Parts: sequence; structure tokens; C-alpha cells
Amino acid sequence: ICSLAHWRSVREADPRLAAEWRQDLLGTEDGVLVGCFGNIDAARRLDRVLQAIADLRPSVRIDLVVVGSVDPALDLPGQAAGLGIEEQVHWLGRVDTGGFGALIRSVDFAVNLRFPPARASSGVLHQLLQVGVPTIITDLVHWTEYPAAVVQRIPAGPDSEEMAALRDAMQRWATSPEERDRAAQATKIWAEANL
Repeated sequence: ICSLAHWRSVREADPRLAAEWRQDLLGTEDGVLVGCFGNIDAARRLDRVLQAIADLRPSVRIDLVVVGSVDPALDLPGQAAGLGIEEQVHWLGRVDTGGFGALIRSVDFAVNLRFPPARASSGVLHQLLQVGVPTIITDLVHWTEYPAAVVQRIPAGPDSEEMAALRDAMQRWATSPEERDRAAQATKIWAEANL
């Protein structure tokens, strides 16, 4: 079972395994695959991510892969079903270290929100950035070192502003492969110098 230690590198993750995961999850070479990784509790705001995916339909199709343990009290699979997006959400639970790194490499971008923040850093965020995965994050004072070229920042509240910004950010990267590619390249360059 994969440890989410901050120092664990995913740079050596097998790109062929990443391509296989992507094909299995999407069933096609096209499509947009978004990832959420780690231990999912209420602070990770995954309920908002599910709502944003539902809100963007039918004009934008986004598949979401959730890798890691999910607090069962949140009933997030039930929420996805209630929103009519259960076929777009892939709940993988905990995977081994090789699978974890490959799944990180398989996504087009990731969502890594935190509120309340508890002033914690994020090992998952560092792992995403290591391999050039642009990431949507909460706009937190202790995450200011991540440049705008590699992340999109979402306000921590109020709820209506958070949701509007999250929908806009997801739509922006989901509908513009060119912008995603620019962000991914900037992320790789920044990570090489900083992580």
C-alpha cells in the first residue's frame, strides 16, 4: 500500500503503465482525465469537485479518478450517483506505489483542495508537480510558493465563490489542451528547479 510520504518520488513511474491506466479508465485516447489523490476527508472538498463535473455537463465531459482512502461517512459515491455522474467517477481506493505513480502520470490535471487548511503542506501536491501535472489548489497563504504558471488557485470561500472559481478552472483546463500543455511544461521546469 502506497505511503504518501512527502519525500517519495514518482518521477520513475512507468509511463507505459500510466498509458494503460488511462486507456482502462477512459476507454479512449481522447477525453479529459482529472485526478484526486490521497486520503479524502471533508477538507479535500471532493463534494465540490463532483458538483463542478456535473455542472459542466453536457458541454464538457470530465472523468475523475479518485486514488486513496475516502471517508465513508461522506458518501461521495452516493453523491456522484445523485448527480448522474457515477460513470464518470472511478473510485480506486488505495493502490501500490507503482500504481500510484503511474496513475498520477495518467491524468491531464489534478485537483488538490484543502479547507480548513490546518497549515499543512501536501506530499501529494509535490508528487503531482514532480511529473508536470498542473493542479488546481486552494488559495492558501502557506502555498504561495507555487507559481501561477503551474497551479490555478481557488478561493477558500464563501461557497458560491469557491464553486464558481472551481468550475471555471476545471473548464479552462478541460477545454484547452494547449493551455494544459503549457501549464504541464511550466510545471516540469519549476519542479526540476524546486523539488
